[in-house]
Amino acid sequence: MNDVIVIQSFSTRADADVAKSVLDAQGIPSFIQADDAGGMYPPTMGTIALLINKKDKNRALQLLKK
Repeated sequence: MNDVIVIQSFSTRADADVAKSVLDAQGIPSFIQADDAGGMYPPTMGTIALLINKKDKNRALQLLKK
């Protein structure tokens, strides 16, 4: 688990889901970590994190900038 990093934080679940879809479509495994009771509670700013394997960092950053 030491090789997992937060690649980006979001204020909405929808934005995190879109970014996750971009990475997943390009073969980069990712997952969302949020303290929002599965979307039932509104998050506070930046509490939704998109996590990836550290080895995929550079490629993921390029994809998320597009």
